[in-house]
Amino acid sequence: MRFHAMQSTITFLAITIIDIIFGAIPFFGWILGSLVTLVGLIFWIPGMAKAYQGEYYKFPIVGEIAEKQVENFNI
Repeated sequence: MRFHAMQSTITFLAITIIDIIFGAIPFFGWILGSLVTLVGLIFWIPGMAKAYQGEYYKFPIVGEIAEKQVENFNI
């Protein structure tokens, strides 16, 4: 459970920061921000389903970071 929470926090914090940065760019940034939001939705739905089923599922890149962070908290 902690892994899923950490993975979600890292993933969506990064997506939010990227979305804010793109939001500062006129017009073209709005388009990129919309695409980033869509990618977040694509990650969110299967991530919730896998966590609800109790399945250990790692997102690319973020999954490794989350796993290391959870190990650091369990010392």
